[in-house]
Amino acid sequence: MTWIDPWSWCKYSKKAFKKIYIESQSDKIRVNSGLSILPKGEKGTIVDHVKGKDTGYISVSENISGTKKYSSNSGLAKIDVAKATQNDAKYIPLQNVQQVVNTKGSLTDRKNVKSANGGLFQGEIPYEAIEIIK
Repeated sequence: MTWIDPWSWCKYSKKAFKKIYIESQSDKIRVNSGLSILPKGEKGTIVDHVKGKDTGYISVSENISGTKKYSSNSGLAKIDVAKATQNDAKYIPLQNVQQVVNTKGSLTDRKNVKSANGGLFQGEIPYEAIEIIK
């Protein structure tokens, strides 16, 4: 059995300090202007997000190789989880995303989560938490 932290009450280990995010072109423009990254929607479930729907979530990957399948070729950024979650944003790690998708998603959804090797931010990622790396 795996423990899940849906409200992100658990503090993060140093291993989870930074995540790598695939930027869309609109996200890159916002960050280059000193603005935060916003979710593309406001409502929806984790499974909706994995299916590609606009939700209140932002996808991240645990490593650069996890970003390759879904890259928009707009660039990569490191996200400082501690800074990103100081206000209202919550980080949902890969293990928790997988648990939800394994319970409520399709086989394709499970494969997509595994290949992306990623977690989710729920809410806005502030500019101060973002470092462009490519």
